[in-house]
Amino acid sequence: MALGWKKGGFSPAKRAVCLEALGRGATVAEACREAEISPTTFYRAEKKDPEFSSLCRAARARSAGTVGLETLAWERGVTGGEEEVVKGGKVVGKTRKRSDTVFKMLLEGGTTGRYGPQVKALREQIEKELRPKIEAEVRAEIRRQQDIDGPKLRAQLEAMLSDFNKRMGGPGWGSTAD
Repeated sequence: MALGWKKGGFSPAKRAVCLEALGRGATVAEACREAEISPTTFYRAEKKDPEFSSLCRAARARSAGTVGLETLAWERGVTGGEEEVVKGGKVVGKTRKRSDTVFKMLLEGGTTGRYGPQVKALREQIEKELRPKIEAEVRAEIRRQQDIDGPKLRAQLEAMLSDFNKRMGGPGWGSTAD
């Protein structure tokens, strides 16, 4: 039985059928049968189209019985809402407006712990504890290098200055001219 997978493509109407089925609690395979597309087409679209992916997550959450605040915030921050574009008092088109503030809040409140004030507080705590130790180690290393390299460096510099002075026709470095 030919399902017309190639013939019609994954049109907006077929996407709507899939989303509606997912919202009712259907599996992806069941949703694809209703929309007459292959699961491969569905998963490819979900992977490549962030907006469709976001709508799929919302439909799945809806089928779970509740649409949580996180899901709604995700929709607002990632997918955004459609707004009319008005020029000269007339609607000339539509645009999708996302909320950067909501997206930032989602990142900061996420479970990864990679963003937000908790990370800043942890960094400050680590710096407060480790900074004195690191500074002491660095200062000790600098002092050690100065003690080891100081006399050698001075001798090398004096030799270079003496050579330079001789090439310029003067006495060597440290010589006294009569």
